[in-house]
Amino acid sequence: DDGDHENYNNNHRKKKKSLNSTSSSSIHQDFSSFSHDEALIRWHMAAMDGNLESLVVLGHRYLNHEERCDIALPFLESAAHVIIDTLEAHPHSRAKISPPMDRHMLPEIHMHGGTSSTLQWDNKPDESPDAIQYYHLLSTQSPDRPDVLAAYTLAHMYHYGLRGVPQNLTLAYRYYEIAAKADHGEAAGQAGKFHFWSLGRSWRERDLQQAHKFFLQGLPFELEKCRHQYESFLREKKQDSSLEQSNIIVCDHPSLNGMGLLHLFGIPMIMAQDTAKARAYFELAKDMGNMDASYNLAMMNLGHLTAWKDEVPV
Repeated sequence: DDGDHENYNNNHRKKKKSLNSTSSSSIHQDFSSFSHDEALIRWHMAAMDGNLESLVVLGHRYLNHEERCDIALPFLESAAHVIIDTLEAHPHSRAKISPPMDRHMLPEIHMHGGTSSTLQWDNKPDESPDAIQYYHLLSTQSPDRPDVLAAYTLAHMYHYGLRGVPQNLTLAYRYYEIAAKADHGEAAGQAGKFHFWSLGRSWRERDLQQAHKFFLQGLPFELEKCRHQYESFLREKKQDSSLEQSNIIVCDHPSLNGMGLLHLFGIPMIMAQDTAKARAYFELAKDMGNMDASYNLAMMNLGHLTAWKDEVPV
């Protein structure tokens, strides 16, 4: 047995020495013996059938290895279509919600500490199940006086799939609604968005009137006053760049974008279509950093729901 064990060790050392002496160039030559042309043919065949991975691989290859943007573009464009079609077919997100966004960078968490405010919002350590349950109890134990911050925090985590919480749009809306009914303006804007696009629910549960009420709740002022408040906030921030908390009340930009959508499409018996007002709401929301408003303005510029109106896209 000792002899067999010694022979095994000797053979193992020889193999290890042989592996260590193998140059990187010889490994590359081994891989180069495979047929790249055959791989390209198979990728092309799969791409023609709509295979997402093949579309991405071919787009990347033609763009970065052969520097042929004209050939890469159709592959990448088709890949984008497949991704959007898949997202739009999702019964809850309807391509309006980004996939879960946890992005743990362990060196940063170790350097700054798990509770540090310097960590990005998508780079926080996972919450424990006990903490999630505690947030839930705070949000629901008193229907008349819920803990608004706990409800909004839970809604935000379920909305984006953060801190180890699985993305669940149905639960996200539930907690947004709890916070909104307790006069939380940002939660109201999100609850209105969920109603408008029927996120986390079936289309039969869509309620544009309720969406309108939530959006109004997120806008304590008329549109012009909202713009005035935002400009005042910018001036104050410019004078004191270290300012963390301002006493100036600004309107909620998802609510502004939502009101733009309601004016763009109209609500029977409540709000007539008004593309000029829709554009004005989108413009302010865009100035405040709302990406959806930028997209909506781009669609209007292309003539979406405006080509047959008196308004001329700019």
